Amino acid sequence: MKRKTNDDDAVATFQRLMTAAEAFVNRAPKAKRMEAERTALVDAIADAQLRLSLRRLPPPPTPSRAKGGDEDVGRLKRDLQTADRRIAAMGRELHTLKTHIETLRESAENAESVLNRTLAESKDNDEAAA
Repeated sequence: MKRKTNDDDAVATFQRLMTAAEAFVNRAPKAKRMEAERTALVDAIADAQLRLSLRRLPPPPTPSRAKGGDEDVGRLKRDLQTADRRIAAMGRELHTLKTHIETLRESAENAESVLNRTLAESKDNDEAAA
């Protein structure tokens, strides 16, 4: 248990150090002669933030140690069946949408050809009248 406290202390110290360095970088004036040091500090801060965000997770429980393992399996199977039904329904809806889109595309193409024909006839009539 003592190791856990030491790890927690180290993490807390690391976080305080990272916070102080970040505050310094944000408040310090930018100067060309110090840009290399500033960049190194910013890189170190990014590395510290990444390492602090990576926490060790406890190992997953083995099926023999898990409480209600059979119940969890049954629930997961039901959830999977529900997801499969939803995916199938979405597939049907997508097919319907695809059909509607194809119908709209055909209608748009027909409207475009009617418009082009009307414009051509209008142009011919204007030229004949002139």
